[in-house]
Amino acid sequence: MRFNRSSTLIKDSTLRDIKEKYEFISLLGNGGFGKVRLYRDKECTKMKYAIKTLAKNYLDSQSIKYILEEVKTLKELDHPNIVKYFGTYEDDLFIHILMEYIPGEDLFKVISQRKFNHYTEQDAAEIINHLLKAVYFLHKQNIIHKDLKPENILFSIPGTYLIT
Repeated sequence: MRFNRSSTLIKDSTLRDIKEKYEFISLLGNGGFGKVRLYRDKECTKMKYAIKTLAKNYLDSQSIKYILEEVKTLKELDHPNIVKYFGTYEDDLFIHILMEYIPGEDLFKVISQRKFNHYTEQDAAEIINHLLKAVYFLHKQNIIHKDLKPENILFSIPGTYLIT
């Protein structure tokens, strides 16, 4: 079942062109529902955001339900090891979810490319410690992540890990 593209799906989204406020920098990756791009705030150029863009014409009712739940969940989360949510923009064609930009690489890339030749058991223990703190926080909020994998564990600065 498809829906009217001009209908608003996200209750408190701002309807406008995302390019009015943000300048595209680069493509960060592709997700299950859309693309994640790096944008810079035009007014405060030091502020960068990862923006997940979802094409409405590819969304069915189940996908819409999943996205609405994701946005609702992201709004409620505030933890140092979980990526931060800043808002949602929606126009006739797309939904744009603004999130904290985490410079660096994901755990899968670090391991597969052997970025750190001296990757130790202590390093692994530290990553698991941060991951379990985030998962514990989520579980206390009655939230299950459902997609824990190395690609969703990001290194922001040395010694800091976030899950997406």
